[in-house]
Amino acid sequence: MDGLEFSYYIIPAFPWLANPILFIAWECYKKKPKTSLILGVISILLMFSFLFVDEIIDNEAGTTAKVVFYGFGYWFWILSSLVLVIGNLIILKSKK
Repeated sequence: MDGLEFSYYIIPAFPWLANPILFIAWECYKKKPKTSLILGVISILLMFSFLFVDEIIDNEAGTTAKVVFYGFGYWFWILSSLVLVIGNLIILKSKK
């Protein structure tokens, strides 16, 4: 895999790794708030990395589409992780 293939196929996939990390963070929310906080911050960083993606693979045939705007769903996705991080900060602060 050369550099062009790496940037074409792999880099746009990094933001989607935020989904399983966010799921695990929500699972750790009550029992391990520090772990949940760290995972929440990692998921936010991965979500924001999508802002650096210019094109995405549009279908199974490999055709691409340009990213022209970030709609409500994208910002709601980030908000879900942000709510988790804020909730963890509140829990950790109240324990002190």
